Amino acid sequence: HGIVIRRRGRAEAAESAVTPWIDARAAELSPYRVAVLRSARCDVRLERGRLEGALDDAMARKMQAAIDALGLGPGSHVLDMGGVWGCFVEYAGMRGVHVHAITISEAQHRFVERLIAEKALPCSVERVNFRVYRPARRFDAAVFMGTFEHNPEYARAARFLVRHLAPGGRVWADFCAQRTDFTLGRFMKKYIWPGPITYVNPYRLVEAFVRE
Repeated sequence: HGIVIRRRGRAEAAESAVTPWIDARAAELSPYRVAVLRSARCDVRLERGRLEGALDDAMARKMQAAIDALGLGPGSHVLDMGGVWGCFVEYAGMRGVHVHAITISEAQHRFVERLIAEKALPCSVERVNFRVYRPARRFDAAVFMGTFEHNPEYARAARFLVRHLAPGGRVWADFCAQRTDFTLGRFMKKYIWPGPITYVNPYRLVEAFVRE
């Protein structure tokens, strides 16, 4: 198996195109968190110190980079670990990729389920804990987009992928990481990620995947 690891930097973003899924959630969130979501949903590329393109464009580049790196095409079967608000499900699904997302969030499950139905995507979403998840099939690839921060059990993830990826299957992982201190500051814990979370330890992550 191959793994493609992308370490996310601190993206500079500006208020720009408002994606539909953020609009749908805006009434349930504080104005501050809506602004954070708009800027943090995807990485924004900077050219000579200025923002290039809208956030939706940056989002599309990120999703396409994952698809290209994983060698996906129509009919490919991919596990989306975490699912979140359906970023990858929507983008890949509209290109014929069969994405199966898993999440423990009831709100995210409802949202992605509705998204799949409204856009008639060849995808599915399941509310299940990763620790007890036993898929009925092997996947051609897996994506971990911002989920290793919430799941630091790298060895468990590696063992799962060895069992449930098809031969030659690849993994795309992007995350926020630090070299030494992996705990979040008070501001981040209070306003950005209030739940259980830690910066990813890239050394332990790579070690776990190499060992398995």
